[in-house]
Amino acid sequence: MLMAFDTGAKAPDELLLIATHAAKAALDFNNNPINQLNYWQAVARKRSLTEDEKDMLAELEEGCHDNHAISAACRSLIGDERRARIAMRQMSPGRRSEFNSQPIARFLGNQGSDS
Repeated sequence: MLMAFDTGAKAPDELLLIATHAAKAALDFNNNPINQLNYWQAVARKRSLTEDEKDMLAELEEGCHDNHAISAACRSLIGDERRARIAMRQMSPGRRSEFNSQPIARFLGNQGSDS
């Protein structure tokens, strides 16, 4: 849904609302890092994250710092592009390419390149 939103869905506001509700339901069912990231990236498409929300993402990143994809995703949502790029460079080329194909990569702008 987020990829469809990013690529110009015909009813973007409605699609983002549904995506956000679906991500929240998944998060309520299972509060794991992926569900947290899915929810916060949906929210971040609608509005800027608050400092408290960014703090929660920083705590998530600290708890998962050995997972470079989660670290890069958290840092990109927080707006810490430098540390997101560092985490990206620690991924294998294949994993980095996979990460760049996911909706979360939009928060890296041009910084998420495979180089």
